[in-house]
Amino acid sequence: MTYKYNPFAAAYPSSRGPLGKIFQTVIGFRTYLRAGHMLLMFPLGIAYFVLLVVTFSVGGSLIWTLVGPIILLAVLFVSRWIGDLEALMSEYANGSRIRRPPSGLEGVSNFRSQVKVRLVDPTT
Repeated sequence: MTYKYNPFAAAYPSSRGPLGKIFQTVIGFRTYLRAGHMLLMFPLGIAYFVLLVVTFSVGGSLIWTLVGPIILLAVLFVSRWIGDLEALMSEYANGSRIRRPPSGLEGVSNFRSQVKVRLVDPTT
């Protein structure tokens, strides 16, 4: 009895034909999903950058008024939501789970404590 070792058996499943093995990435749905995700990230990245720069500069310049701290607190919470949205889109496009850091807001009741927890949270 002879045993023939095939090193490519795990990498290329036998259910596909030779053309399916060669053109697997071209005909795969996930390839185009990832390409669409990459095309979407460029304009979204520019929009996030403009949003953060404008809100930080306006909020920072108006910090001595009542409006400045409100703008800065709003951008603090919105930036976390944007990060969660980005993680969700990456999870869907890549088909893998992205472990988000736990939010420290569990058990925090009032708004002042929520702001304090967000400010000292290293992921913010």
